[in-house]
Order: sequence, then structure tokens, then C-alpha cells
Amino acid sequence: LLAFLEAKVFALDTASPSMVPQQMGKLLFSIGRDAQRAGNILLGQYADMQDPEQLRHQNLLSYCDKLEEQGGVVLEAAKKISKRTQGVGQDMSEMVSAFEMLSQSETHVALAQALGRTAVASSEMSDAWLQQSQVDELVLVEPMRDIVLLVGAAKDVLKNRDAAMINILEIRESTARIQRELEQAQANLTPEGQTKQKTAFELFRETMVLETPKDQIKKLQQQQIQCEKAAEVADRRWKQATAVTQNEMDRFNKMRISEMKTLLVQHAKSQAEFHRKMQAQWEALLPQLECVTVPPVDGMQGLGFSAFGLDDSHAGTPKGVTLDMNFGGAEDGGGDGLDDLQP
Repeated sequence: LLAFLEAKVFALDTASPSMVPQQMGKLLFSIGRDAQRAGNILLGQYADMQDPEQLRHQNLLSYCDKLEEQGGVVLEAAKKISKRTQGVGQDMSEMVSAFEMLSQSETHVALAQALGRTAVASSEMSDAWLQQSQVDELVLVEPMRDIVLLVGAAKDVLKNRDAAMINILEIRESTARIQRELEQAQANLTPEGQTKQKTAFELFRETMVLETPKDQIKKLQQQQIQCEKAAEVADRRWKQATAVTQNEMDRFNKMRISEMKTLLVQHAKSQAEFHRKMQAQWEALLPQLECVTVPPVDGMQGLGFSAFGLDDSHAGTPKGVTLDMNFGGAEDGGGDGLDDLQP
């Protein structure tokens, strides 16, 4: 790929302006093709490594991705539930003062008492809803947030091991490339150590890198030694990462199961206890509401404006105006238009 790029740079410098787009298209196509090949080689080496734990760790990583995603959904829903629970408590608190005012202005003694007791019960239930909102934060929101963070930490451990393995593969690829370049540089020398006759492209390449074959051989040998040392370090790091990952995944599984169980149990208990309290509050209030006696009603008697100190006979009708409700025609004795309203 490096030789190809050098040749294309030279071609672009010498090409006519009309040929530049074509040369650039070939350049981009070749880069993409060679990158795909390099990726396939790297993935093939990754699959060929003797690693019996790799499949299990990949499955764990996939599971952690799903757990983190769905755990995030549960966390956001739990936040909404807690917020709505708090909102119900605040709404019931607003009802308390309204019930108290209704109780104070009510003339019916039993109904006034019922409204007063409803105000008291609403106040107690408002406090219970607000308290439950705080309980939801403690037993649902915070534990779920901890689980999501725990999953993220487990993913980091798995990715750290994968990074160590990819580092080994990259070093192997670099070692193989250096070996090929070293063999090529050695082949450019005669047995007596003299440089062979060079082609135009080789001369062009030397002008680009400013190195003789001997200098290249020396440099590549040094790089080979560095790669060997780096490979030893990478192998130790990978083994250490594998051991750490094994221990951390075992600990993660135990913590995940334990914390999820605790979350579910505590949430269910808190909800059951809360709704028992709500049921007890309503059941205690219900007999006090049902004992309100309703006075007998004979037709519309007792429901008119007289209860408020007004005369029913003039309710809604201006003084001195007679309202004729007969809307028939003139032949029926009814009025026509606004003639029905007569002072």
C-alpha cells in the first residue's frame, strides 16, 4: 500500500489536470480495498488465536450491552414514577385546603363533618404519597442506577481484555511486515554487500525516504528487536487482563444477581405496604362518608333558591317582566318574535 501511494503521488504530480480525478478515484478505491483486506486478515488472526474464553466473553459483552440498554429504560421509567408519585402527593395537598373551606361553609352538619374528615384523610394520604416518592428513589431509582453503572464497569473490563488481544495481533502484523521489508532490503544487496542496480521506482523511493538499503536493513533489524520486546509485554498484559477479567466477571455475576433480586424484592414490598396504607385510609374514611343523612326531597321542594334566602317566584326573571313560554304561532295564541316580552 505504501509503494502504491508513493507511485500515485508521483503520477498525480506529473498527470494533466484532466487526469487528476481519475487518478484520485483509483487511489481511493485501492485504499478501501487494501484496508478491507487488512481488516479481514486481522479478524482472521483474532479468530485463530487459541483463546477458549473468547466466546464466553463475547457472549457476556453482548449480554452487558442489552442489560445496560434495558436497565437504562427501567431507570428512566423509575424516575418518572417517582416524579409522578410526588405530583400526586402535591395535588392531594392542594385538595386539603379546598375540603377545609367547603367544610367551614357547609350548613349541613353531617356533610360538613364528612368534608372535614376528608380533608384530614387527604392530608395524611398526601404525606404518604410524598413519602412513597422518596422511598421509590431509595429502593428503585438509586439501586437501578448502581446496576447500570456496574454493567458499564463490566463492559470496560471486557473491552480492556479485547484491547490487549488486538495489541498482540497488531504487533504480530508489524513483525511480519518488518520481516518482509527486511528480506526485500537484503535481496537488494549482492553477496559482496554491494547494492544492485536500481530501478527508476527504487531510486524514487530512496529519494522519498532518504535511506540506503544498508541503512534500511539496520533500521529494520532494530525495529524487529523492538517488536519482539513489545510482543513479550503485550503477551504478559493479555494474560494478566484475562485473569483479571475472569475474576471480575465472576464477581460481576454475583453482584448483578444479588442487587437485582434486592431491588425487585424491596420495590415490591414498598409498593405492597404503600397500597395497604392507602386502602386502610380509604376504608376508614368510607363509613364516615356513608353516615351522612340526606333529607327527603319531594319533587323540587327544598332545592330552590329559598334555601339561600331568595324568592323562587322571581328567580332568573327581571322585575316587571312576564316570560311567555308558548312558542307557537299567532294562530295558536303564541307570540311572534320578541312580542312575548311585555312590561
